[in-house]
Amino acid sequence: MLMTTFIKNNKEAIFFLILIFLLGIFFIQKFPHSIFHLTSDTYEYGNIAKNLIEKGGFFVNNLYPIQLAFDFSREIPVPSVLRMPIYPLLLSLFFKIFGISDKTILLTSFFFYILSGFLFLIFIESLKVSKIIKVLSLIFFMLNPIYLDLTLRGLSEPLAVSIFILFLIFLFKENKTFILISSFFLSIFSLTRYYIVLLLVLPVTFYLYSKKNLKLIAFYLFFLLIPLLPWLYRTYKLTKNPFFNLAFYTLGSYEIAGIPYISSFQINFFDFLESKIDSLFFYLKTLNNISPFYFFPFSIIFLFKNNADSLRHFKIFFFLSLTIFSLTFGIINPEHRFILYLSVFVIPFSIIFLKEHPKFLKFFLTFVLLLTLHENKNVIRGAITRNNNFFKSEEVLREIEKIEEESFFVSNADALIGFYTGKTCIFPLTYAGDYEYLFKLVNVKGIIIFQGVDRLFYMKYGFNDIMGFLEKEFPLRKTFSDGTILIRRGS
Repeated sequence: MLMTTFIKNNKEAIFFLILIFLLGIFFIQKFPHSIFHLTSDTYEYGNIAKNLIEKGGFFVNNLYPIQLAFDFSREIPVPSVLRMPIYPLLLSLFFKIFGISDKTILLTSFFFYILSGFLFLIFIESLKVSKIIKVLSLIFFMLNPIYLDLTLRGLSEPLAVSIFILFLIFLFKENKTFILISSFFLSIFSLTRYYIVLLLVLPVTFYLYSKKNLKLIAFYLFFLLIPLLPWLYRTYKLTKNPFFNLAFYTLGSYEIAGIPYISSFQINFFDFLESKIDSLFFYLKTLNNISPFYFFPFSIIFLFKNNADSLRHFKIFFFLSLTIFSLTFGIINPEHRFILYLSVFVIPFSIIFLKEHPKFLKFFLTFVLLLTLHENKNVIRGAITRNNNFFKSEEVLREIEKIEEESFFVSNADALIGFYTGKTCIFPLTYAGDYEYLFKLVNVKGIIIFQGVDRLFYMKYGFNDIMGFLEKEFPLRKTFSDGTILIRRGS
């Protein structure tokens, strides 16, 4: 009965979701390799999920310099200490049902993208807004170009957004049992998108404190911890630091994180401080990107609009979350994708505010819709290009598969090669001297410069800068039609 009423009250919105679903299924069938990208985290998630099925462990076939600092790092494959477990676990379930492939990863991401739309519709019901606000909010939530792009890359954001909305749905209930259930989803959220999202405990605590129930706060924190304990214990066993994942990302770069073994990098405190201040201001300049184009400023105005309404708790929660995340993610890793979740507040708050100005609202939504559709056209075009690039690189992957097992490669597409070929690849190191040390540690069979791109993230030098040194170790060289270079030791 409740479901029937929900469907009846949201016919237009549900029709829109079904339409997006059908278009998505067609796209996945036609362009199954849309996730293909040299340096995408997608392939590390996929590699872990593949190993969960084939080897029964949470392993990954690529190495970061930091992992070489630990004894376990020389096993093939190595335990992953940098990826949270929930997305790979769910990917492995989809792999079991649909087979291990790019197509399945894309399908998984798209499934949670659609699910997040339905959950967003349920959440926005609790805001007690009109049908037109619900429909408009859903359209711009689903057509957010950043969100669509992350989905078509097969990343974990659609799953994380779905879990985050479930957390909100249960949190803002009057029923204490439901509120405690929300602690479970907050734990699962943190096991999907890094421990730092546990900072949501602060706005949650403020919200619960307003109910004047200290016992509820204590139980909430207790139940929040339980799902985290197995993962904290595993991380402690591997690294002697249960919060290693968080510590790694707070350091700000792979280069600094590589201190234990393979880097001569020295930290200058004032340079470090200056870089973090720059990061924060860069983040603030791009904050608008968490929602489609120009919604964000209106949501902020709505926060300070002086009206005693039923949305007070939602507004305070959003404001506190935005402030906390801005200060942390802005300093640590200034990417808007890390607070994409807050668009579930930004979009409806903006439309609620602008509804008081109907003429401007029509102009604004038409203008933003045109911008959104234009940007989404580019997102889809980019996904199709990635799909076509896969077929250009098949020859490279087949060649690498033939190379003997139990050997390491250095590559700027380490996770991708690990997923497709099962070979263990090492993330490119920072300094030329680090390679000399690396070759003493492990049996490096060759260097793979994928599609001719010879620099990645924090490399101080490209492979070309150290080619003379490498050619002494790796005299055999082959260039593929897609621009990929394979440099190997003689056999």
